[in-house]
Amino acid sequence: MSVILLVGIALIIMGLFLLFLPSKKKTCCPAAGPGRQEQEEERLPLPSAKTRGGSVIMIGPIPIIWGSDPKTALFLMIIALAIMVTWILATK
Repeated sequence: MSVILLVGIALIIMGLFLLFLPSKKKTCCPAAGPGRQEQEEERLPLPSAKTRGGSVIMIGPIPIIWGSDPKTALFLMIIALAIMVTWILATK
């Protein structure tokens, strides 16, 4: 049981580290000039790009899964299955 506790604490610390890790994106923009509009147009997302997402809620060993498309939902089902198996093996 102490191994699971140590793994959980390590994951929390890694998550906090990644949260405060500086991103490589530049946050400041150059002053307005003749090329400003061209730069803004380059940064806009393409209209054909589709955002996908989903989530898994585990209530004990039972997963609740939803996703924006079937491929994402299937991926989350595989992750939930892995979590369920890990949970069952850890509680034996």
